[in-house]
Amino acid sequence: MKNITSELDSILKQYSSFEIRVGKAIGDICTKHCSVCSSVCCKPEFCRETIESSFLSLLNKKFPPVSGYSKKRGWLTATGCILSAGRPPVCYEYLCSSIMEVQPDDMHRYVIKVLSMLVSHIGKYMLGRRHLIEILDEKELKKLKISRFKKQLNEAETAFKAFKSYIKNEHLDKTSLQAFEKIVSPPDSIIVTLHSTCQSVCRV
Repeated sequence: MKNITSELDSILKQYSSFEIRVGKAIGDICTKHCSVCSSVCCKPEFCRETIESSFLSLLNKKFPPVSGYSKKRGWLTATGCILSAGRPPVCYEYLCSSIMEVQPDDMHRYVIKVLSMLVSHIGKYMLGRRHLIEILDEKELKKLKISRFKKQLNEAETAFKAFKSYIKNEHLDKTSLQAFEKIVSPPDSIIVTLHSTCQSVCRV
């Protein structure tokens, strides 16, 4: 049986690898909007979670930023966030109206919403009802539900693969739809469209 330190190291490695890939995909969508936006959505109080969360603090040590934390700006610099891994999940979750409104349809908006929730998904209910990021005492990281982490990471990986396929082909099959629904339930306004689209193109 693996010891706790080994298990935690494995979680840190898998989490950071996944986060970095998701972050790049979100950057591909958002950077062109964020780079010219005058209304900065990043706030120091969000950034501070990286310091307060035991798990994010460990990631911060494994992926040290090029400069230190600023009480005034958090991790934000003139060129953007300097964290490559260990960002608070809210950084991925937030999608402003400028980004969502330029999407061609509700389907694209839903798929991007799924992408934004992938990092959050893998940390759900890791200690009781607490999210992985909400664990402040490093000693409590020894009590993490390893099997739950692996399950949720697998669900997120499957949905991420489905996201990349949809963006490339704009084709939604039944398996992809099921993967998305495990991350974010589609809004009522497009449930019928989602299922009718799937039924028309799926080959099962």
